Amino acid sequence: MNEIKNNNSIILQADTKQKIIEFANSSEISVDTLLGLLIDDEIERQRLLKIHDDHKEDDSRGTVPSQKITKICKKYLSVLEPSSESFEIRKAIENLYKDLLQQKLIFVNTRKGEIVESKRLKTSRAAYYWFAGILAKNTGLCFGTLDVYLWHDMLYPISEVVFIGMPSNVEVSYQVFLHLYQLFMKIQASYKSYTSSYGSKSQKEEEANRYMYEFAQELNHIDAYIDNDNYNKLLYEYADQKHAYAMRD
Repeated sequence: MNEIKNNNSIILQADTKQKIIEFANSSEISVDTLLGLLIDDEIERQRLLKIHDDHKEDDSRGTVPSQKITKICKKYLSVLEPSSESFEIRKAIENLYKDLLQQKLIFVNTRKGEIVESKRLKTSRAAYYWFAGILAKNTGLCFGTLDVYLWHDMLYPISEVVFIGMPSNVEVSYQVFLHLYQLFMKIQASYKSYTSSYGSKSQKEEEANRYMYEFAQELNHIDAYIDNDNYNKLLYEYADQKHAYAMRD
């Protein structure tokens, strides 16, 4: 560096001092004025750089690595088939959960002001009653989100599920539910095609629904969990404010 520090003063080396004098003369201003302008310019430049860096940091915190999450979810869930046993599904979710935690892709605590909700996932009311509700609840418990069933016989007749939580947790919950809901629908269809042809249509439908209910209940034994009192409080506050009609008992 072309300077020598002496206590609280800065003594410039001769060649640097001469350059400043020559530049001041060519600009037809005094050396003091030139130094003041240079210092002011540098202070402003540093201020703007700090603002830019702060915004980049904020953007980074709010950005969900959707493609990466999609790739990881596909890695663990794409191996599941309609013939998969319930323990295979539980193991796939547990492995996905562990991988996401290790890569720090999901939050273990919630932050007020950063809570979001997923895109809405359509489900039939019958499916929700028998197995999709269980699937939504366990997906939320595994990945730290709150599942809300958006249905009201008068206010909101369309049957949908939405997940509320931190951005990446919501993305994971959305993808897991979507994949497993479609898988469960195939499992139900497969069960219907291979069961006895005896009985009325309604009886066979009832039998298939009860089978899916028991199948979905196995998700209650998944060894994956993100939950604490503070986390739940903030999520319920958000849901109650945004979807009060759906939060009724």
